[in-house]
Amino acid sequence: FFGTKADASDLAASIESPVLVIHSQNDITVPLATARRLASLIPDAQFKIVEGYHAPWTPEVLAAISEFLAQEQPDTAGSVVE
Repeated sequence: FFGTKADASDLAASIESPVLVIHSQNDITVPLATARRLASLIPDAQFKIVEGYHAPWTPEVLAAISEFLAQEQPDTAGSVVE
């Protein structure tokens, strides 16, 4: 798991669902540049930097998720994922 060099960048561009990429500013496990790159590869992805370290479930993170989920999203009913 850690130390692997998985690369799914070719798949990121095909994501059609709304995406919020959240990254901790002090994360030493995943570099900030990697998270920024991921967000840039996903069409219309939103990117949020939060305080803390790797995977912090803080009120700031939960608020960002709640705000993201409350946004009006495009209607994808009936979409087929292959």
